[in-house]
Amino acid sequence: MKDELLNVVSKRISEFDQKNNEANAEYNIFKVLEVSEKEVILCRMLADLLNPFGYHKCGSIFLKMFIEDVLQIYDFTEQELVVAEVYKEYLIPKTDKRIDIVICIGKRFIPIEVKINAFDQEAQCYDYYYYALDKMNSSDAKVYYLTKYGTMPSIGSMISKGDMMPRNGVKPIAFSTDICRWIKKCIFIANGAIKELLQQYLQTIEEFTGVANERKIKIVRETLLEKKEFFSAGIIIEKSIISAKEKLLTSVFEEFEEQIEDEKSSLPCKLIPLGDYSWYYYKQQVPLYYKQKGVSWPGVTYLIEGVDFEDGKQLWLRIEVEENIYAGLCLFDPMADDGNGAQVDEMSDETKEMIKKHLNVNYIDNEYWWVKWFYLPTGTHEIGTGKSAVPNFKYMNEMATELVDACTRKAFVEHAIKMIKEQLLSVLKIESH
Repeated sequence: MKDELLNVVSKRISEFDQKNNEANAEYNIFKVLEVSEKEVILCRMLADLLNPFGYHKCGSIFLKMFIEDVLQIYDFTEQELVVAEVYKEYLIPKTDKRIDIVICIGKRFIPIEVKINAFDQEAQCYDYYYYALDKMNSSDAKVYYLTKYGTMPSIGSMISKGDMMPRNGVKPIAFSTDICRWIKKCIFIANGAIKELLQQYLQTIEEFTGVANERKIKIVRETLLEKKEFFSAGIIIEKSIISAKEKLLTSVFEEFEEQIEDEKSSLPCKLIPLGDYSWYYYKQQVPLYYKQKGVSWPGVTYLIEGVDFEDGKQLWLRIEVEENIYAGLCLFDPMADDGNGAQVDEMSDETKEMIKKHLNVNYIDNEYWWVKWFYLPTGTHEIGTGKSAVPNFKYMNEMATELVDACTRKAFVEHAIKMIKEQLLSVLKIESH
């Protein structure tokens, strides 16, 4: 019965994919330019749609629907609406911080911070909130935090020097629901070239947020409910799927460990595997990854021998998964936290100077404890698209599921290690071992 269920589901999903491909734009400009998950490009598109004076030439109608339907703000007049100002990358004076999108309408100052794949900066939402509070001189000030699924910002983004901003000072909004719903309304009233561009924009957002997968889930659900035997077979599959995901993610890390061990003679430095001792080791963290809320950050860690900091800090090579997989050099202090060790999340000027002494870097790419990092296989801070996308092990995108094949997994890790050697280990100022 399981085989019959899988055959029926497979056929129906294939039919859905075919219809979906026929309905969507054959030539999606966001895909062609490989910008379908790049925050800057998508923010610029969003900002122009919101701007009453934008290139869309539709006036303030898109903005009105956005403010009412997405932000749920209603205390503005039509006169205020038509002269509203919309800024992209709004610079906060006397700082280097830029708010992705700002809407100024009447007395309201509305900051929108967009996070698709990037990390929060420390005190980012905190600074934006109090700047908006000062600009509006009103307790109604809020930071609108736009992510794929409407998640809250990190605690570090909401705190500055031990002081935490009010939690109700942040309103999360989601591409997957709020923005998709709003764009559909925009499409309904648009025409001509802007209508087609909006359809491409919607298609792009639905793909990177997995909305299309939700429709596939509905197909599977309806199939399971067709008869008792299908439902019973589905329960068995359900009980097996988490274990299968864990096995896949574990296999990826095992492949990294095996290939790094095989490559050790060709590496420009000696890597000491920390194994069970290491921070967030995959053998302990993978079983939590799919069972607990939040993230368990499974990974593999190597101490880089020959990088000796005067204050005892250690430089590690770490390959890690949050949702997507990435690699980087990070800093650890084994004597911190009463001798138990801790990440070096805040780097002093002295620490940065020590890093420059041991690494050929012009700046410290410091995001928490990371000195330098990039996604795999893009080699950048971009998630990528299509066949060059970064595997997402939380939502199991196509690039992640392809790693079920042992040969594909082996080739992926080979490419990843090559990039690690070229972009990370090559910056170390130590002699080859």
